[in-house]
Amino acid sequence: MKIEDLKVCTIAYEIRDNAPDGTILERFDTTEPLTIMAGVGHMMKGFYEGILGLDEGDDFCFSIAPERAFGPHNPELVTDVPTELFMDDGKLNTELMQVGKIVKIQSPDDDVQDFDGRVLSINDDDTVTIDFNNQMAGHTLYVSGKVLGVRNATIEEMDKIVDERMEKGPFRYHGQNCGCKECQGKQYRKLY
Repeated sequence: MKIEDLKVCTIAYEIRDNAPDGTILERFDTTEPLTIMAGVGHMMKGFYEGILGLDEGDDFCFSIAPERAFGPHNPELVTDVPTELFMDDGKLNTELMQVGKIVKIQSPDDDVQDFDGRVLSINDDDTVTIDFNNQMAGHTLYVSGKVLGVRNATIEEMDKIVDERMEKGPFRYHGQNCGCKECQGKQYRKLY
């Protein structure tokens, strides 16, 4: 059985940064492999494209360009924030305000969205420069591994995916209200 949309695949792999012998960023070995459903948005696009069509027992090795992984580094996501954001009970939290530290910053309009950023510098003008890009933005990733198994998803797994999608609002999937002429007027709760 080949990996395709809505198939559950079990894979052992490692992802390396910027070169086939680069720093290991993520690893799932054969003793603790990753089991995931393909085509439902749980993996980065380049990874999904690299394993699509593979069969149980196939080895794989491919690179993922930044555009298919975490995107290019966006200089607009590097910004200065006031040091007062690092205040905790009236005192400056110097433990959080360290170069290289990953911090959560709440959006300026006080909604519930938090953004992770990496502290780049502490400036003399009572600001801190933070990079809100994913740490891997702009990096080429190298992936190698093996497909250990491929199977059909269970009804329970399908229900879980649909429920996750419904929580995020309406979703589009061909045959399930995607908006094409064939699907117009049809309303579905489940994928089966």
